[in-house]
Amino acid sequence: LAQAQCGGKFVSLRVTLPGMGASMSRETEVKVARASAKWSQLWSKTLHPFVHHACIPMIFAYGLWYEGEFTLDPITLFNKIILPSE
Repeated sequence: LAQAQCGGKFVSLRVTLPGMGASMSRETEVKVARASAKWSQLWSKTLHPFVHHACIPMIFAYGLWYEGEFTLDPITLFNKIILPSE
């Protein structure tokens, strides 16, 4: 059982992989727990906001462009996104 601090809380992990006996060594468990905590912090502080505020709108804009519906005019864009098309 390994513990790592993540955002002020301790996270416990039990890691069992095939071919490694009942569990990994204590040192390996601690390394995995630390890596997991660092990944969690990286996701929360950097990657999730980037995906939410950059990647999703880019995918949406590409879909509009692909269908020939992309425009920078806010009124026309609102009509295409919100109001039902005929």
